[in-house]
Amino acid sequence: MLRHQASRYRFLNCVALFLCAVLLASCAKVGPNYKQPAFAQEVQLSVVDGEFTGLVPQQADIQYWWRIFNDPTLNLLINEAISNNIDIKVALSSIYESRAQYGVTRSRLLPAIDGAASVARGRQSDAGTGIDRSSFTQYAVGVDASWEIDLWGKIRRSIEASEAEYQATEEQLNDLLISVCADVARRYFMIRTLQSQVAITVKNIDSQKIILKMVQDRRAAGISSGLEENQSMQVYSTTQTYLPSLRTELSNNINRLSFLLGQPTGYVNDLLTPLADVPLPPEDVAIDIPADRLRLRPDVRQAERLLIAQTARVGVATAELYPTLSLFGSLGTGALSIGDLFSSGSSQFSLGPSVKMNLFNRNDLRQQIIVEDERAKQALYHYEMTVLLAVEEIENALVAYHEQQIQLRSLNNAQIAAQLVMDKSQDLYRSGLIDFQVVLDAERTLLEMENNYEAGRGNTSIYLADLYRALAGGWENSRDLVN
Repeated sequence: MLRHQASRYRFLNCVALFLCAVLLASCAKVGPNYKQPAFAQEVQLSVVDGEFTGLVPQQADIQYWWRIFNDPTLNLLINEAISNNIDIKVALSSIYESRAQYGVTRSRLLPAIDGAASVARGRQSDAGTGIDRSSFTQYAVGVDASWEIDLWGKIRRSIEASEAEYQATEEQLNDLLISVCADVARRYFMIRTLQSQVAITVKNIDSQKIILKMVQDRRAAGISSGLEENQSMQVYSTTQTYLPSLRTELSNNINRLSFLLGQPTGYVNDLLTPLADVPLPPEDVAIDIPADRLRLRPDVRQAERLLIAQTARVGVATAELYPTLSLFGSLGTGALSIGDLFSSGSSQFSLGPSVKMNLFNRNDLRQQIIVEDERAKQALYHYEMTVLLAVEEIENALVAYHEQQIQLRSLNNAQIAAQLVMDKSQDLYRSGLIDFQVVLDAERTLLEMENNYEAGRGNTSIYLADLYRALAGGWENSRDLVN
């Protein structure tokens, strides 16, 4: 009876000790608590209320912004890049790694429990005793447990840091998705632009060849001089020199596009034939720039998560100055015969606290707090710099698209006028009313204006892709990828 009551008291004492430990573990955390910087709210876009050509300020869904170009090939390329891009796969792996590490850190709040079983054969020495001690076998089975009580919040601060780092990897993927989608679109627009410029150059070479033949026939008839033939040959040959550089740049962009899709070179060749014009956006594009757009950008959110993590590490370093309290215990059975392992009287247990404190390296610990605190300041400066860069990118993209829309209209008028001048000058030359130099100048101007117009079309679409990238268009896709 007395033995039963003693066991009951021991059990109650253990429960009381456990409850005290839980209460202690909920104590305040040392170190600074994170406070969201007001910098992102204080920084405002200076051009957000302005009027921009081709942009309509109204609510718009920019998650799948590339669909406004109504180009099935572009849609296919971006979807494939999201699925197969190597950088995206690496970022996904980093998320899984960080999520697992977050789980490891959280598990430190729980007791560590190990099971053990052993068998040992031994014999005590009988030297000098005159007593014959026979050999014996020791059997034991038990459970060992240890639990660090988070008195000062070191473990909870570590969890804060680990969770913030995990969230930062998610934002890194979000930012990468934005960049990959925009880069694929940019490469596609550049490819279509270069294909058009190659076609224009070939067309001009054919036209100049006809003019060269006409000059040669006029010289054979004694109507024109050899100078005109040489001038025509010079223009014709000069235009031919443009093709190699255009084709080289076209090939480089096609190969880069294959790389962005996670595929070997040549993979997209069939997708890019037959040739097509650069897809242009609608005349009026709906753009919504909410006041909190800066904080919605994943690079800003990533910088903030890293700041949260580093702030928590200051608390982890501060907690090292304080004593560490742990509970340890073991419960098991032991006997000299395996049949007696679970018999009455074979049980054994131990339970108690352990306190550990750094005594002789406290200066090092204080220096480590300074290290972590300075890193937190650096993380704050990085956050502020990221916000400023975000403002710069958005404003630059808005102005660039606005000005490009204006320029494209002028380029269109210029290339139409250049074609009219070219046609009229050829007619006048055949009639002998103007000098051949006028025709040559018209040829060069027409080629230049047509190429500039195609470049302007491509830049219009490229600058809109840059604007969507700056506004964090498309980044919500990452949640579907992770899940």
